[in-house]
Amino acid sequence: MKLLRYGPVGQEKPGLLDRNGQIRDLSGAVRDIDGESLSPASLDRLRRLDPATLPLVAGTPRLGPCVGNVPKIVAIGRKSVEYYRRREAEVEQSYTQIPTDVAFAQIKSMTRPLVEMFASGEVDEVHLVFTRYVNAITFRPGHVQFLPIVPEKRAKRPEGLYEFEPQPTEILDALIPRYVEVTFHRLLLESMSSEHAARMNAMQNATENASDLIQSLTLQYNKSRQAGITKELLDIVGGAEALRG
Repeated sequence: MKLLRYGPVGQEKPGLLDRNGQIRDLSGAVRDIDGESLSPASLDRLRRLDPATLPLVAGTPRLGPCVGNVPKIVAIGRKSVEYYRRREAEVEQSYTQIPTDVAFAQIKSMTRPLVEMFASGEVDEVHLVFTRYVNAITFRPGHVQFLPIVPEKRAKRPEGLYEFEPQPTEILDALIPRYVEVTFHRLLLESMSSEHAARMNAMQNATENASDLIQSLTLQYNKSRQAGITKELLDIVGGAEALRG
């Protein structure tokens, strides 16, 4: 089951692609495929839906951008840039040809515009959609709210008095930008790891398929060769018997 948006430009509706390759209408379940519907709780609810109970979309409608209500899009990687370009979506910034050992200075240059847009009030929230690495053969779509930072929920502990030097505001002013950069770097590396693992799996499967094909063709060749040799021997023996007679 894959989520998608279909319909004329500017009038896209939420939908999903079922196992048979047919598009089902999701308008009765969610308003649109946006940040709200991509939250973990909403995704869990969508997973429990039976696609067969959803209305079937007739014909072959136009497929629109994968996410709606996105005022500004920053695309990272050639695939994402090409994806939004094909769907005529407006991309605020794009980054391609990022090396695996990306320098931290480049991470700073990539996160700075995001922080500036949030700090200036140009956007209310910044969300990151990435590929979450589970293991060498399992990758899942991931989504996190990048800004504002959502504190982790922890059990309450007895409060104590602490003295900070320098002041807490000065410490946070230094730590929060570093936290943002490190988080962005970690998610970027997680997506890169997923891509490299997927390529490795594809090459391994291709190698195994090629080996199986070589074995099959070798066996076929040997059978044909043996049949040819047997036929020639029978012809020779038959000719010799004919000469004796």
